Amino acid sequence: MNYYERLDIAKNADKPSIKRAYFTKVKRHTPDNDPAGFKAVREAYETLMDDKKRREYDEFLLGAQSNDILTARDLMKRNSYKEAVNLLSAKLEENPNDVAIKRMLAESLMRIRKTGKAETLCKEILDDNPVDVDAWVLRGQIAHSRGHNVKAQEYFKTAIANAKTKRDKIKAWSGYLSYVNNEIPFMYRSISAQAIVECPDVFQENYMMYLQHVYEADDIEADGAQLAGILDSFVKYFLADKNMAKECYDATINSLAHVCNSDDLMPAVIKLYPALESSRFRDKAHETDLTKAYAYIAHYRLRTDSDLHPLLCDLTVSILDSDFDANKEDIEAVIVTHLPQIRKSIKKLRDNYAEYYKLNANFYMTLLDSSKAEYLHDKYAATLRKFASLQGGDAFEADDDFIPQVPITRESPKIGRNEPCPCGSGKKYKRCCG
Repeated sequence: MNYYERLDIAKNADKPSIKRAYFTKVKRHTPDNDPAGFKAVREAYETLMDDKKRREYDEFLLGAQSNDILTARDLMKRNSYKEAVNLLSAKLEENPNDVAIKRMLAESLMRIRKTGKAETLCKEILDDNPVDVDAWVLRGQIAHSRGHNVKAQEYFKTAIANAKTKRDKIKAWSGYLSYVNNEIPFMYRSISAQAIVECPDVFQENYMMYLQHVYEADDIEADGAQLAGILDSFVKYFLADKNMAKECYDATINSLAHVCNSDDLMPAVIKLYPALESSRFRDKAHETDLTKAYAYIAHYRLRTDSDLHPLLCDLTVSILDSDFDANKEDIEAVIVTHLPQIRKSIKKLRDNYAEYYKLNANFYMTLLDSSKAEYLHDKYAATLRKFASLQGGDAFEADDDFIPQVPITRESPKIGRNEPCPCGSGKKYKRCCG
C-alpha cells in the first residue's frame, strides 16, 4: 500500500486535502490504540507534506515495478529485512537486470549479515555502471560491516569522486562521514569541514550536525568568520523544519550561550532567536538561556551601532543579564556625569531601539529633561562619592572623549516655587521669575 492509498487520497491531492485526510486517519489509528497504524499514517503525512520528499517518492512510484516493491521498501523501513529479502529475491528472479531491486536486496542482505551475497550484487551493479554512487556507498557500508576499513574508505572516496549531482554528493559524503564518525572520530571535524565546503547541503537531512560542527569548534571566537556560513545553513534548515523534534529545540537552546561568543555568528543568532522564543516547545527550563541570548543580541546590536554611546549598551545589558560585571546604578551614575554628551545617543536609542529604551524608560526620560540635571546629580551623589573615594579622593574621571558635568553649587538658598519672588514683584516665584 503506497502513501496515497494509506491516506485514501488521489495522487494529485493538495496539502489541505492531505492534512484533512491525515486528521481523519489518526482518529482511527491513535498512538495508544494502534501505535503501528499511527506511525504508518504519520510517515505518509510527513512525506507528502514535504515538497522535496513527495517529489522523490513520486519518482520512486513511477519507477516501481509493482506494489511488491513498495511493500519491500516499507518492510525495510520497519527493519523487517528478512521479509524484504524474501520478497526482493523473488522480484529479482522476475527482473534480473533491475538495478533498483538489486540495490535494495543488497542493502537488506547486509542488514541480516549476509554480506558476501550483498557484495556480489554491488559488484554486478558496478560492472554495468562503474559510476553508480549509490552502489559505491553501499559497498563501502558492506566493507565497513565486515571490518575491511581500508577498502571501506576507498569505496566511499570513489563514491565522492563520482558524485556530480547535489543528491549524489549528499549521499556520498553522508555515507563517508558516518564511517569516519565510527572509526576515526578524531578526523571527523576536519573531514566534515571539507564536506561542507564541497557540498554545503550535506547535512540537510540531519541539520543538527551543522550546529554540532560549530559547537565543537576549537576556538569559536577566533574561527567565527569561518563558522558563520555553517551556522547559517543550520538556521536555514531549522526555520524550515515544520515537524521539528523537541530534542532538536532543546539542543539548540543549550548551544545558544556558546555560539553567542562570536560577533561573526550573531547575525545568524538574531535570525534564529524569534523562532526559539515563539516555539511550542518553550518552557520554564529554557527561560534562563533565552534571557541570556536576548542580552547577547542587545549587546551586539547596540555595540555595533556607531551612533550609540557604549554606556547605553552597558546599561541595557546590566538590566538584561544579572551576571554582567557592572551594576546598573553605577552605570547610571556614570551616564549622569556624561549627560550633555550622551543625550543625543539616548534619542537614538528611543527612536531606533524602542524595546531596549522601554527597559529603563523613566530614567531616560529624566535624562532628556534638561531641568532635572540637579535632581540627577543629587540622586547619584552617594555613588559618585564612592567612585571618588576609589580614585583616592579625586573627582571621578570620565572617559577621555568626554568632559564630566561639573556639579552645581548654589550661592544662596533655594527658593521654593510658591514663595515670594525675590525681584520684589509680590508674585509667587513660579508666576514670575521662576
